[in-house]
Amino acid sequence: MVDVTRDNDKDVGRFTEVAASTRDSEATRLQAQTLRRFVGLMLGIYWFTLFLATHIPIRESPASIPGGDKAVHFVAYAILAMLLTFFVGLRRALTFKVAAILVAGIATYGAIDEWLQIPVGRTCDIADWAFDVAGAIIGVLLIMLITKWHGPRERAAASPFQGKGGESRTTPDP
Repeated sequence: MVDVTRDNDKDVGRFTEVAASTRDSEATRLQAQTLRRFVGLMLGIYWFTLFLATHIPIRESPASIPGGDKAVHFVAYAILAMLLTFFVGLRRALTFKVAAILVAGIATYGAIDEWLQIPVGRTCDIADWAFDVAGAIIGVLLIMLITKWHGPRERAAASPFQGKGGESRTTPDP
């Protein structure tokens, strides 16, 4: 004789696991979507602010540290690159090809940005652009290194109850 109660208990247990897994994946999807929106908003605000700041005419040159504007270019574009790389990394793997495209895109934007400063009475300086590109390279590399170093540890620590195929289990791996 077949024990129907026992089979039904197994089915209910499987259903409960699938429902919990679906609920968890929906919550994770919503968290990822919220993070993408937040990072995208921060990227948009920063980029817009950076564009405005580089296109405001300077009436007189303030006393500054020699070469200080190069440090400002480097840091500003490193931050832009970090935000953009993080934003892109939320959607796709950060490969060498993706990194090269990001750096090329930011370098192109930096060149256009320098060129567009001429009509507002600012100077177009190749050295400023070089520091823009250097900042972009460092910014992209920093985010790639952080995600490579930090990513696997988080995935491993996320759930000790996750099986090798990604399925949820009730006991950890031995």
